[in-house]
Amino acid sequence: MRWAMRIFGAANIFVSLFGLYFFAWLIQIHLGKWRGNPTHQDWGVFFAISAVSTLLVLCVAYLGVRLILGDLKAIWQIGCVFLMEIVFFYVDVCVTWLGMPDSKAVISVSFWGIAMTPVDSQVALGYAPAGLVVAIILFLIQRRRAKLNRVFAH
Repeated sequence: MRWAMRIFGAANIFVSLFGLYFFAWLIQIHLGKWRGNPTHQDWGVFFAISAVSTLLVLCVAYLGVRLILGDLKAIWQIGCVFLMEIVFFYVDVCVTWLGMPDSKAVISVSFWGIAMTPVDSQVALGYAPAGLVVAIILFLIQRRRAKLNRVFAH
């Protein structure tokens, strides 16, 4: 099980770094050339979405390190983070893309969409759903082993 945790942890770190790099690259490309003339309120929403998105991805990387070090508690925590990413992505798409008036379409998709890039790269590409499944499987294996160890310890 340790090798599976290490592989999973390394994959989490790699995918997190990719998402953060892609986010930085998109900001660099659009710097000074933001579509839709964002207002101060639009910037506030951008920073809020960016902060939550980046925090979730950094949590995935941090828990990846803990998985590599063999911390069994990190298994269920990474599952929770992946679930939060999926819910955050779904709510963001429903609120900022589908729930916005046509006058805000460029801001909500082009501008605020960039703020979601770290989580987008994990959820939309399927890593977060797959990671959630892997975390559940590892958690169940870990629980089964703990149960067997208690049975054979007596």
